[in-house]
Amino acid sequence: MKKRWIVRRRKHWITSVIIWGMLVLLFTLGVSGWALEKEFDRETQEKMEKTLDKAMEESRSPAAIVGVWAPGEGTWVVAKGKADIETGQSAQIKDKTRIGSITKTFVATAVLQLVDEGKIGLDETANKYLSFMPTGSKVTVRQLLNHSSGIFDAENDDPVFRKAVEENLSKRLSPQEIVEVSLAHKPYNQPGKGAHYSNTNYKLLGMIVEEVTGKDLGVVIEEKIIDRLGLRHTVFATQPDIRGDHLHGYAVLESTTIDATTDPAIWLLGASGNMVSNLQDQKKWARALGRGVLLGKKTYKEMMSWIEIAAALPGKFEYGLGVDKVGDRFIGHAGATTGYYGRIAYDPGTDTTIVLFFNQLGAKEDVEVYESFLQELIDIIH
Repeated sequence: MKKRWIVRRRKHWITSVIIWGMLVLLFTLGVSGWALEKEFDRETQEKMEKTLDKAMEESRSPAAIVGVWAPGEGTWVVAKGKADIETGQSAQIKDKTRIGSITKTFVATAVLQLVDEGKIGLDETANKYLSFMPTGSKVTVRQLLNHSSGIFDAENDDPVFRKAVEENLSKRLSPQEIVEVSLAHKPYNQPGKGAHYSNTNYKLLGMIVEEVTGKDLGVVIEEKIIDRLGLRHTVFATQPDIRGDHLHGYAVLESTTIDATTDPAIWLLGASGNMVSNLQDQKKWARALGRGVLLGKKTYKEMMSWIEIAAALPGKFEYGLGVDKVGDRFIGHAGATTGYYGRIAYDPGTDTTIVLFFNQLGAKEDVEVYESFLQELIDIIH
C-alpha cells in the first residue's frame, strides 16, 4: 500500500514538473495567446508580408505592427522595423502607440451608454447640455456623432489657429475655447443637411459626457469601457509622453524627419484623438465595438446607421455614430495624428478582426498608403 502511494506521488510530481517546465518555456519564448492559434498558410502569409513591405516602403514608416485574425482561416501577427530609429530598438508586438481618432469610438460608445441609461437623448440639441452653445442652435447629439452638424474644425482647417498653437504649445486651451474658435467660422453645412468630418464634434461630445456624469471624460471611459473589457494597456492620455515600451512616432518631411513621440499639445487632441493603446487591446476593442458588446440592441442599431460624409481626403465614406465602414463588411475607425497611424476593422459576419499601426505620418498621402494596405489585406483573406 505504501509502495503504491509512493508511485502515485512520484507520477504526480513528474507530471507537475513537466507542466511547470512547459509553462516556463512558453513564458521564456514570449508565446502569447494568439501565437498558439492556427496561422494562415504560407502562401497567404507571403502575400501579406509582401503587401506590408510595400506599404512601409511607400510611406517610409520605420515600423509596423499588424494583426489579422480570421476564425477558421488563420492568424497573422507581426511587428517589423524600428520602434526607435535613434537607438535602433526593434518594434515589438506589445508596444504601445498613439491611436488618434480611434479615440472617437470610445467617446461615441460612452455617449451611447448614457443614451441607454436615459441620461442623454440622441435627438436632443447640444445646447440642452452645454450652456455656452448658441441658444438657437439646432445641432443634435446624433449630428455630432455622425459629423452632420456642419460645425467647423479649427484644429485641422484653420491655419491661423494651427500656427498660433504651434508657436505656443505650452499655452493650454480648454475644449470650450477650441470649440468657440470653430463656432466663429462659417459652418460646412446646416445641421443635418450635409456631413463633414470635424474634430470639434467630438470635443463637444466629450464635454456633454462630463456635464451629464460630473466626471472627467477619461474617468468615464475607464470605468465604462477600459475596465469592463480588461484593456490593460489602454489609457486616455493627459500627459505628453507615452509610458512603457512604445513606438516612437515620426513625420518624414522633404528635408528632415521629426520625432513627434512626445506631444506637448496633447491637450489639443482631447476627446477627438488623445488615447494610447496596443495591438492586444485594440483586437479586443475592435471586436467588442463591432458586436455592440457594451450597448443595448437599439443603440447598437443606431450606431450602425450610415450616412456619407466628406473628409480631408478625396471622395466620401460611410460613417455611423462614431464608426466608419470599410467596404461592405468591415466596421471600425482610423486614427491619424502626427507621427502615427492606426486602424481597427471588424467583420461581424465572419468574426474577422484587423488591427494595424504605423509610426510615420507626415502627409495625407501616407494615409492613402495605409488605407490601401488595409484593403489589400481584406482582398487577400477574402
